[in-house]
Amino acid sequence: MTHSALLSGSLMSSLCPDVFIESLAARQQGRLPELLGLRVRELQQDRLVAELAVRAELLAPNGYWHAATVVGLADTACGYACVAQLPENARGFTTRPACASMLTS
Repeated sequence: MTHSALLSGSLMSSLCPDVFIESLAARQQGRLPELLGLRVRELQQDRLVAELAVRAELLAPNGYWHAATVVGLADTACGYACVAQLPENARGFTTRPACASMLTS
């Protein structure tokens, strides 16, 4: 089983020519996204799909997804989508605060 983050929308600009799935995979080596097992499955001008395999070490003690796992997937997918859309002379981007509200089941 996997959990995915899907980003899409008409506000995304052209893809940077040097950003592709393999380059994103190379960026995450030795970093948190690699530790989580994040994989980018699709990268298009208006869409990025990333996924994680469900593994016991990514779960909270109660057996459900740990909030840090969910936020790590969402934050990395958003960051990769931003990197893929950077204007030609841009060197980076800034983020806004993120909040994860968890509900009981």
